[in-house]
Amino acid sequence: MPAYAESYLMDAMENLGEMADCVAAAPDVSLTEFWHVFVSSTVAREIAKGSPFTIVGKSGLELANEVCEQGGLAFPDDPGTLSVSDSFNLSPSYWCGWILAFYQWSTSLTFAEINRHLPISTVFNMYRTYHEQSEDRFREAADEIIAASSYPQGLKHQRTLMGLSQSQLAQRSGVGIRAIQQYEQGSKDISRASFDNVWKLAKALHCQPQDLMPPARRFEYGVVAL
Repeated sequence: MPAYAESYLMDAMENLGEMADCVAAAPDVSLTEFWHVFVSSTVAREIAKGSPFTIVGKSGLELANEVCEQGGLAFPDDPGTLSVSDSFNLSPSYWCGWILAFYQWSTSLTFAEINRHLPISTVFNMYRTYHEQSEDRFREAADEIIAASSYPQGLKHQRTLMGLSQSQLAQRSGVGIRAIQQYEQGSKDISRASFDNVWKLAKALHCQPQDLMPPARRFEYGVVAL
Protein backbone atom coordinates (compact mmCIF):
# COMPACT_ATOMS: atom_id res chain seq x y z
CA MET A 1 0.00 0.00 0.00
CA PRO A 2 1.48 3.42 -0.96
CA ALA A 3 2.76 5.56 1.89
CA TYR A 4 0.69 8.63 0.95
CA ALA A 5 -1.49 10.12 -1.79
CA GLU A 6 -0.03 9.72 -5.28
CA SER A 7 -0.73 13.39 -6.00
CA TYR A 8 2.31 14.25 -3.85
CA LEU A 9 4.62 11.62 -5.34
CA MET A 10 6.12 13.61 -8.22
CA ASP A 11 6.92 16.52 -5.91
CA ALA A 12 8.63 14.13 -3.49
CA MET A 13 10.66 12.51 -6.27
CA GLU A 14 11.75 15.84 -7.73
CA ASN A 15 12.63 17.35 -4.35
CA LEU A 16 14.63 14.35 -3.16
CA GLY A 17 16.37 14.24 -6.53
CA GLU A 18 17.30 17.91 -6.24
CA MET A 19 18.32 17.41 -2.62
CA ALA A 20 20.70 14.57 -3.50
CA ASP A 21 22.11 16.45 -6.49
CA CYS A 22 22.80 19.53 -4.36
CA VAL A 23 24.76 17.40 -1.93
CA ALA A 24 26.71 15.70 -4.70
CA ALA A 25 27.86 19.15 -5.82
CA ALA A 26 29.00 20.11 -2.33
CA PRO A 27 32.78 19.75 -1.84
CA ASP A 28 32.68 19.05 1.90
CA VAL A 29 29.77 16.59 2.17
CA SER A 30 29.64 13.09 0.69
CA LEU A 31 26.30 11.77 -0.51
CA THR A 32 26.77 8.62 1.58
CA GLU A 33 27.39 10.63 4.76
CA PHE A 34 24.50 12.97 4.01
CA TRP A 35 22.05 10.14 3.32
CA HIS A 36 22.98 8.44 6.58
CA VAL A 37 21.95 11.65 8.37
CA PHE A 38 18.88 12.11 6.18
CA VAL A 39 17.29 8.73 6.88
CA SER A 40 17.25 9.47 10.62
CA SER A 41 16.09 13.08 10.25
CA THR A 42 12.66 14.62 10.82
CA VAL A 43 12.72 15.53 7.10
CA ALA A 44 12.77 11.84 6.14
CA ARG A 45 10.00 11.02 8.60
CA GLU A 46 7.81 13.86 7.34
CA ILE A 47 8.29 12.85 3.69
CA ALA A 48 7.60 9.20 4.50
CA LYS A 49 4.22 10.06 5.96
CA GLY A 50 3.33 12.42 3.11
CA SER A 51 3.53 15.77 4.89
CA PRO A 52 2.47 18.43 2.31
CA PHE A 53 4.39 21.10 4.24
CA THR A 54 7.65 19.19 3.65
CA ILE A 55 7.00 17.62 0.25
CA VAL A 56 5.33 20.55 -1.50
CA GLY A 57 6.20 23.46 0.74
CA LYS A 58 9.99 23.19 0.47
CA SER A 59 12.49 22.87 -2.35
CA GLY A 60 15.15 20.19 -2.55
CA LEU A 61 17.78 22.76 -1.63
CA GLU A 62 15.83 23.77 1.46
CA LEU A 63 15.45 20.13 2.47
CA ALA A 64 19.20 19.56 2.02
CA ASN A 65 20.02 22.55 4.21
CA GLU A 66 17.57 21.40 6.87
CA VAL A 67 19.08 17.91 6.98
CA CYS A 68 22.61 19.33 7.17
CA GLU A 69 21.61 21.61 10.03
CA GLN A 70 20.07 18.70 11.95
CA GLY A 71 23.15 16.53 11.40
CA GLY A 72 25.77 19.22 11.92
CA LEU A 73 27.08 18.89 8.37
CA ALA A 74 28.75 21.71 6.47
CA PHE A 75 26.92 22.82 3.35
CA PRO A 76 27.79 25.54 0.80
CA ASP A 77 25.61 28.62 0.42
CA ASP A 78 25.17 28.19 -3.33
CA PRO A 79 25.52 24.53 -4.42
CA GLY A 80 24.75 23.45 -7.94
CA THR A 81 21.23 22.25 -8.69
CA LEU A 82 19.61 20.34 -11.53
CA SER A 83 16.10 20.69 -12.89
CA VAL A 84 14.86 17.97 -15.24
CA SER A 85 11.55 16.72 -16.55
CA ASP A 86 12.10 13.03 -17.22
CA SER A 87 14.01 10.12 -15.70
CA PHE A 88 16.15 9.58 -18.82
CA ASN A 89 18.11 12.80 -18.25
CA LEU A 90 18.83 12.44 -14.55
CA SER A 91 22.33 12.60 -13.13
CA PRO A 92 23.26 9.57 -10.99
CA SER A 93 22.90 11.52 -7.75
CA TYR A 94 19.56 13.07 -8.77
CA TRP A 95 18.30 9.65 -9.83
CA CYS A 96 19.21 8.20 -6.43
CA GLY A 97 16.97 10.68 -4.61
CA TRP A 98 14.28 10.42 -7.29
CA ILE A 99 14.06 6.63 -7.30
CA LEU A 100 14.35 6.23 -3.53
CA ALA A 101 11.43 8.64 -3.08
CA PHE A 102 9.42 6.42 -5.43
CA TYR A 103 10.51 3.23 -3.68
CA GLN A 104 9.67 4.57 -0.23
CA TRP A 105 6.24 5.71 -1.45
CA SER A 106 5.47 2.41 -3.18
CA THR A 107 6.53 0.17 -0.27
CA SER A 108 5.62 2.32 2.76
CA LEU A 109 8.97 1.35 4.32
CA THR A 110 10.77 4.12 6.16
CA PHE A 111 13.90 5.55 4.57
CA ALA A 112 15.89 4.13 7.49
CA GLU A 113 14.50 0.63 6.85
CA ILE A 114 15.36 0.89 3.18
CA ASN A 115 18.86 2.20 3.87
CA ARG A 116 19.58 -0.63 6.29
CA HIS A 117 19.48 -3.16 3.44
CA LEU A 118 19.82 -0.93 0.37
CA PRO A 119 22.40 1.80 1.06
CA ILE A 120 22.56 4.72 -1.33
CA SER A 121 26.01 3.60 -2.52
CA THR A 122 24.32 0.47 -3.90
CA VAL A 123 21.54 2.51 -5.50
CA PHE A 124 24.17 4.78 -7.07
CA ASN A 125 25.79 1.76 -8.69
CA MET A 126 22.41 0.56 -9.99
CA TYR A 127 22.08 3.76 -12.03
CA ARG A 128 23.67 2.41 -15.20
CA THR A 129 21.32 -0.56 -15.31
CA TYR A 130 18.05 1.00 -14.20
CA HIS A 131 17.95 4.75 -14.87
CA GLU A 132 16.43 4.25 -18.33
CA GLN A 133 14.00 1.61 -17.13
CA SER A 134 10.67 2.10 -15.40
CA GLU A 135 10.46 2.77 -11.69
CA ASP A 136 8.71 -0.57 -11.30
CA ARG A 137 11.76 -2.39 -12.68
CA PHE A 138 13.91 -0.75 -10.05
CA ARG A 139 11.38 -1.70 -7.40
CA GLU A 140 11.60 -5.36 -8.45
CA ALA A 141 15.39 -5.32 -8.16
CA ALA A 142 15.30 -3.47 -4.83
CA ASP A 143 12.70 -5.90 -3.47
CA GLU A 144 15.01 -8.80 -4.33
CA ILE A 145 17.99 -7.21 -2.60
CA ILE A 146 16.02 -6.42 0.55
CA ALA A 147 14.38 -9.84 0.63
CA ALA A 148 17.72 -11.56 0.10
CA SER A 149 19.27 -9.68 3.00
CA SER A 150 16.95 -11.60 5.32
CA TYR A 151 18.54 -14.90 4.36
CA PRO A 152 22.08 -16.30 4.52
CA GLN A 153 24.01 -15.21 1.44
CA GLY A 154 27.50 -15.00 0.09
CA LEU A 155 30.46 -17.35 0.13
CA LYS A 156 29.50 -19.35 3.21
CA HIS A 157 25.98 -19.88 1.91
CA GLN A 158 27.22 -21.10 -1.48
CA ARG A 159 29.80 -23.39 0.14
CA THR A 160 27.16 -24.88 2.45
CA LEU A 161 24.82 -25.48 -0.49
CA MET A 162 27.57 -27.52 -2.13
CA GLY A 163 28.19 -29.49 1.08
CA LEU A 164 31.85 -28.52 1.21
CA SER A 165 34.03 -27.76 4.20
CA GLN A 166 36.37 -24.80 4.07
CA SER A 167 39.34 -27.09 3.54
CA GLN A 168 37.58 -28.92 0.71
CA LEU A 169 36.76 -25.62 -0.98
CA ALA A 170 40.37 -24.54 -0.59
CA GLN A 171 41.54 -27.74 -2.30
CA ARG A 172 39.02 -27.43 -5.14
CA SER A 173 39.56 -23.74 -5.78
CA GLY A 174 43.24 -23.26 -5.06
CA VAL A 175 42.39 -20.33 -2.77
CA GLY A 176 44.05 -20.54 0.64
CA ILE A 177 41.90 -21.74 3.52
CA ARG A 178 42.91 -18.72 5.63
CA ALA A 179 41.59 -16.36 2.94
CA ILE A 180 38.31 -18.33 2.76
CA GLN A 181 37.93 -18.09 6.53
CA GLN A 182 38.56 -14.34 6.46
CA TYR A 183 36.05 -13.79 3.64
CA GLU A 184 33.37 -15.74 5.50
CA GLN A 185 34.05 -14.02 8.82
CA GLY A 186 34.04 -10.62 7.17
CA SER A 187 37.52 -9.69 8.40
CA LYS A 188 38.37 -9.38 4.70
CA ASP A 189 35.91 -7.89 2.22
CA ILE A 190 35.39 -10.42 -0.57
CA SER A 191 34.09 -7.68 -2.87
CA ARG A 192 37.60 -6.20 -2.69
CA ALA A 193 39.34 -9.55 -3.31
CA SER A 194 41.34 -10.17 -6.47
CA PHE A 195 39.23 -11.18 -9.46
CA ASP A 196 41.34 -14.32 -9.76
CA ASN A 197 40.40 -15.51 -6.26
CA VAL A 198 36.73 -14.68 -6.71
CA TRP A 199 36.62 -16.43 -10.07
CA LYS A 200 38.31 -19.56 -8.70
CA LEU A 201 35.85 -19.73 -5.80
CA ALA A 202 32.84 -19.17 -8.07
CA LYS A 203 34.03 -21.86 -10.49
CA ALA A 204 34.55 -24.35 -7.66
CA LEU A 205 31.07 -23.62 -6.30
CA HIS A 206 29.36 -23.59 -9.73
CA CYS A 207 27.94 -20.09 -9.20
CA GLN A 208 28.42 -16.55 -10.47
CA PRO A 209 31.00 -14.25 -8.82
CA GLN A 210 28.16 -11.94 -7.72
CA ASP A 211 26.61 -14.82 -5.77
CA LEU A 212 29.59 -14.72 -3.40
CA MET A 213 28.89 -11.11 -2.42
CA PRO A 214 26.61 -9.90 0.38
CA PRO A 215 23.26 -8.84 -1.19
CA ALA A 216 23.82 -5.10 -0.79
CA ARG A 217 27.27 -5.31 -2.42
CA ARG A 218 26.37 -7.21 -5.59
CA PHE A 219 25.79 -4.09 -7.64
CA GLU A 220 29.01 -2.64 -6.23
CA TYR A 221 31.24 -5.55 -7.23
CA GLY A 222 33.88 -4.18 -9.52
CA VAL A 223 32.45 -0.63 -9.25
CA VAL A 224 33.90 2.22 -7.24
CA ALA A 225 31.43 3.10 -4.49
CA LEU A 226 30.62 6.62 -3.29
